[in-house]
Amino acid sequence: MQYRKTGIKLAGLALGMSLLAGPVLAADSKGNFAVEGAGAQSCETFLKAKEKGGNDLAIFAGWIDGYLTGANQHAADTYDFTPWQTVGLLIAALANHCEKDPKRPFVVAVNNMIGALKAERMQTRSETVRVDVDGHTGLFYKSVIQDAQKRLADEKLFSGQADGSIGKATQDAFRAFQKREGLKETGVPDQATLFKLFVRK
Repeated sequence: MQYRKTGIKLAGLALGMSLLAGPVLAADSKGNFAVEGAGAQSCETFLKAKEKGGNDLAIFAGWIDGYLTGANQHAADTYDFTPWQTVGLLIAALANHCEKDPKRPFVVAVNNMIGALKAERMQTRSETVRVDVDGHTGLFYKSVIQDAQKRLADEKLFSGQADGSIGKATQDAFRAFQKREGLKETGVPDQATLFKLFVRK
């Protein structure tokens, strides 16, 4: 798949780019700037890459990660826009968004996503916690585990202290939640579990 750069007018990215400050907002005197790589493609091209998978999708995934890193660096009061979401989950969300308007530039779709993530972003750095439960491993921000413990407490599944550690009580609470939601009972905060816990209204 070949990628080309495209020019875009700054006003077209108002929602997402309004979150960013400083050099990221730089453009020429007419408000235009170049979008590089996969971001210059349409949502339709992204959807085809998602369907095909392999290297075509990996290019989009890498572009998303790089763009989010830039957003994290330049947005005010932001450490991480995606403190628990993997790029796989973001790709699924972007596909749902892009299906509604396949002609939309992919960079606009990503900026819309960043705008939607703003309220739940991690504003300050958090230490990380390694989870290793029955062969299920992962590295999570301590603050994410604390937030999960609070949500589990709200669900009457956890009565311990929200300390950000994955002890037996927290594992049991995750398993109880997973069982109730029909998820694989791992006792760890996998993507499906955190999505149900944080996103479901």
